[in-house]
Amino acid sequence: MKPPEVGFVFALSQEAGSVFDRFEHRRTTRGGGAVFHTGTLNGLTAAAVISGIGQHNAENAAALLIDVFAPKKICSAGYAAGLSPRLKKGNICVAERVQRYSDGQILDLTPGIPRQGLPENGKLTLLTVNETIHSPEQKAALLEKTGAELLDMETFAVAECCRQRKVPFLSVRIIFDAAGDPVPEEISRFVQNGKKGKLFHAGLIFRTICSRPSVLCGLFSLQKQAFTASEKLAVFLSKELSRTSRIPLPALDHDGLSGGGASI
Repeated sequence: MKPPEVGFVFALSQEAGSVFDRFEHRRTTRGGGAVFHTGTLNGLTAAAVISGIGQHNAENAAALLIDVFAPKKICSAGYAAGLSPRLKKGNICVAERVQRYSDGQILDLTPGIPRQGLPENGKLTLLTVNETIHSPEQKAALLEKTGAELLDMETFAVAECCRQRKVPFLSVRIIFDAAGDPVPEEISRFVQNGKKGKLFHAGLIFRTICSRPSVLCGLFSLQKQAFTASEKLAVFLSKELSRTSRIPLPALDHDGLSGGGASI
């Protein structure tokens, strides 16, 4: 099998669903404890893996994807939270830098960004954190402290894995909750446990609804929002990655690390 032109790393099946729906000649294979999906996306040969939440899971999944399929480039894709008020729910963001909150390290992602056909939101820094951020107040504090304008829980780990292995890297995120949107803790628990089984979710949902019935409306709204965001992300990835796939992308080099900042 020839190396696919792009490899996707998604944290959650909800993020990946609409992309997988667009895969032609789709196949599912297992290896190394992971499930891989292959096919063509608008003529682009692709392989994808769902990592689960968090940097450790994302790094392991990216390494497996590279070892098994050797894709020509990697795209970390999925939802993100907005930190800056200028980013609205549903905005597609392609970050030029990613910062790891735990130690402040920053990777320059500009080498992997095609300069044709991608959204221009100004210069963006994506912040990778280790836990869910719930409140607008927490988001505002992170914006003030770091200057980053959006956040997730995986991108730095995937970018660092690609840097070490000299694989071109691109981050594409859609704003799922804007800076002023609170995230109920009950809903965050469902997201955090996204890799666990249906029986676990059934029990968690039942316990949550019994203790707080109003959460049910929030879950239905969240499901609709997740589908809409996944669809918009899939349309962008299908259209823009196939358009720019023939543009050669350099890999991140070992000078791509720095130590502070903000930035598309």
